[in-house]
Amino acid sequence: MLTARRTEKNCKRVFTAGPADFPLVSRSPKIQPHTEFPSITENRLTAVTRLYCLWYNVGPSGMGSSRLNFHHAITGCGCLRMKISIITVVYNRAATIRTAIESVIRQQDVNIEFIIVDGNSTDGTDQVIKGYGKQIQQYIREPDDGIYDALNKGIRAATGDAIGFIHADDFLADDFTLNHVAGALGDPDVDGVYGDLVYVSADSTDRVQRYWQAGGYNPGRFRFGWMPPHPTVYMKRACYEQFGHFNLEMKTAADYELMLRMMVKHRIRMKYIPEVMVKMRSGGASNASIRNRLRANRDDQLAWSMNGLRAPWGLRFMKPLRKIGQFFKRAPLPAD
Repeated sequence: MLTARRTEKNCKRVFTAGPADFPLVSRSPKIQPHTEFPSITENRLTAVTRLYCLWYNVGPSGMGSSRLNFHHAITGCGCLRMKISIITVVYNRAATIRTAIESVIRQQDVNIEFIIVDGNSTDGTDQVIKGYGKQIQQYIREPDDGIYDALNKGIRAATGDAIGFIHADDFLADDFTLNHVAGALGDPDVDGVYGDLVYVSADSTDRVQRYWQAGGYNPGRFRFGWMPPHPTVYMKRACYEQFGHFNLEMKTAADYELMLRMMVKHRIRMKYIPEVMVKMRSGGASNASIRNRLRANRDDQLAWSMNGLRAPWGLRFMKPLRKIGQFFKRAPLPAD
């Protein structure tokens, strides 16, 4: 009788609680409470309430009052499983887009929203994309003003709890990469994650040319030319809602400026996942020529000043120098 009364009282508390009271939605000092889990709906709260009641022996007898069983039920049912929005932007990449798409749809044990933004490709890319049907949840096909304009379109369309990017020439390194991302981002004290990246030959993706081992997180390392590999960065959608999207005026340095703004200026809390997360075909807009590289270095300096930060002396030299070691490091062999 006592157990039944306690159950009724706790279930009522869960039904009437707001975000500030609900025990499974925690506050973050940097991300506002109402945006911490933007995709949690009233139906999900109802599902959690049912599990809460099961914890007190109201549901199936097999549930019991075991906290361990409750933990398995709540993490396995998917009612609070993090949804990750993956955004791929593409223009005339019919030869490589299939590899990128299949690396995403092969991901295991993770809730994905897959968004592709196509700038009106003319080489058959659209036919490749349409061939995957409903495995791609959103397909936006329209002209854009470049890569970062297209990425911003994807961010605005995203409904996931976290957002990451897979470019048309890149692909995820492992079928459980996003599972690891979701697990790390499930920590309420983590706003974003990043990992390692390898550059592979455009002709043979099994041949590694550079190994970008990002290493542990310390925002002070930005002052010495460090930055995480942007294709491995996943941040909660609330970060973009609060601190903004890509700045199109920054051209090829827009990814650097966004990470500097998020991590150094606003001090979002990042976590390092020590594994190769992305394989990138050699090339890229900022590395396509010496002229582009010099312009990107100049824009890196501008990124500091426009965020009210003092750029470190010698930044334009430190960033390129940090890359030299990437050509000599050996990437870890894949697990058997």
